[in-house]
Amino acid sequence: MVRRETSERLFQARVEYLVADTSIEETARFYGRTPRTVRRWLDGSNAPSLAVKTSVSRRALSRGAAPALQVRIGGRFDSRGTIARSGTQRAIQVANLFTRRSREAQIREARATGNAERLAAARALPTRLDRRTQDNLALARERLMEQGVNAPSDRVEEMSQQLSDEEMDALDEAYYEMMYGNWEDWREAYEEMAGY
Repeated sequence: MVRRETSERLFQARVEYLVADTSIEETARFYGRTPRTVRRWLDGSNAPSLAVKTSVSRRALSRGAAPALQVRIGGRFDSRGTIARSGTQRAIQVANLFTRRSREAQIREARATGNAERLAAARALPTRLDRRTQDNLALARERLMEQGVNAPSDRVEEMSQQLSDEEMDALDEAYYEMMYGNWEDWREAYEEMAGY
């Protein structure tokens, strides 16, 4: 049996889910660790063994965490393309729901007017976000969530932030066609896609 390593991104999302679902103390008790160790897992300063990472991931799934989605980056599946946070997945679901409902409303309006061209145009509207837009929205949210309180809130903060070499390389890879590097841009794009 091939044992795959649970990525750091997936582990973070799963341990966050477990703590939110139970508590830091209960999670620590279940794994025979101290609450301080679980807090270190949460802030990323400490990582457990592969066996514990796998157990955390499986336990979170059995307690109701949404399965992780994989996004291709540069044509390949990569741990950077793991979308494991349920908030990100819900954001995509809401945007897809709005897209579908908008299409249905356009079709109803076109039928009410009896205009065949308008009906054909309404039927041609997408029922969900296109894959690239969905992936960009999800990856950008995951990137901002990983930055935590250090995530820029607007373009001014984003431009004044010093990027590490690793972050610069990630930007150069151009896997974001539409880069939402701060919360303001992300929210604006999301609200447009979700109909807020």
